[in-house]
Amino acid sequence: MLRSRSVLFSTNDTNPDFVKMVRTILIVLMFASFGIVISSFLSNGSLAVKVTLSSIALLAGISLFITFQGILWPAKLFLPLAGLVASTFLAIRANGMHDTAIVGFSLVIIVASLMSGQRAIPYATFLTMLGIGAVAYADMTGINDSVLASATGWNDVAVMVFLQLMVAGSLNALMTIFSRTVETQVEVNQELRKLQSDLERRVEERTKALSTSAEVSRRLSTILDPNQLVSEVVEQIKEAFNYYHAHIYLVEEATGDLVMVGGTGEAGKVMLDSNHRISAGKGIVGRVAETNKSVLVSDTSQDENWLPNPLLPETKSELAVPISLGLKVLGVLDVQQNQVNGLSSDDEALIQSIAYQVAVALENAQTYSQTQKQAERATVINDISRKIQNTSTVEQALQVAVRELGKTLGVRESRIMLDLPDSVLKDIR
Repeated sequence: MLRSRSVLFSTNDTNPDFVKMVRTILIVLMFASFGIVISSFLSNGSLAVKVTLSSIALLAGISLFITFQGILWPAKLFLPLAGLVASTFLAIRANGMHDTAIVGFSLVIIVASLMSGQRAIPYATFLTMLGIGAVAYADMTGINDSVLASATGWNDVAVMVFLQLMVAGSLNALMTIFSRTVETQVEVNQELRKLQSDLERRVEERTKALSTSAEVSRRLSTILDPNQLVSEVVEQIKEAFNYYHAHIYLVEEATGDLVMVGGTGEAGKVMLDSNHRISAGKGIVGRVAETNKSVLVSDTSQDENWLPNPLLPETKSELAVPISLGLKVLGVLDVQQNQVNGLSSDDEALIQSIAYQVAVALENAQTYSQTQKQAERATVINDISRKIQNTSTVEQALQVAVRELGKTLGVRESRIMLDLPDSVLKDIR
């Protein structure tokens, strides 16, 4: 029951081209049947022929009407059966197994396969065997009394059965080849669509990467505070590319250690509060700082140099790139992902670009800080010099100098010790 339903109902039923083909066949069959019936009336033909063909024309019209209601299974069932009945009836009424109407049995198999697909071929073949049996029975029992029909023998039946099996087998083979070709084409199309989708995704990711890089560059150019700078960078990177974690280490000149100065999330806050640091050459970050070369670890569980962090238990892949200007390493920019192979060479190229911008920004911030300190120092010196110049005695000048230097240096007590001869001291007094 289920197999027969699968033959009559298929995905093609909603295909406009298939529906159009079914309707065209029904229209041709209906008008052809009516034409033969009219011709039969004009030539005073057999009543049985008139009734049979009129019935076929009527059923074709009904099936055609039903197709416009969106229902195709009656047409898919009727067309092969109509062909079978017409071929059987016309053969019996004419020359039996030797009549040209017998070709209609092959057409029944072809039409059934067109209507319902490859699965309909066995059913249609079985029905044609019944039709051939009916024609052979009529020939051999004398029901069909034509001269050619009376000459029918078992060899004729065998040849006809063999021909139908050949038609069914050839058609089945052709449809199998066609089906495989279609499946292959579908697979190729799916691969092309997947490739196109991947390309579009990569272009989108690349565009996003360039946009983020440009935004980071723009923001960095306006930030002169190193602490604010590293905080902005890690947050933007994590949000833009949905990394599991991102943080920045800077090299401590006194010890050579890598001190974490910026990190994302709660883990980053905890590490910053604990003054988290890594020794040079230790782990992935230490190796990058030591060699001034990027390190990409696709699977951290397979890297013996990887240092697990209990605050980041889901890290599965890691990328660390040096923040450097030439041979001078200022620090390391590190990003992590929570899936194996979650980071690629594309990420490496992007992070390297951002790391270079961070290096330039840090250098600019440091230069600005030094310049600002020098300017402040010069201002203080000029202010003290001006106040000293406004004094009238050496003693007043020394008192001003001691007082202003104490304020500037922020000390509680300051003094000037003079080791001069008594004669000079008397002159000062």
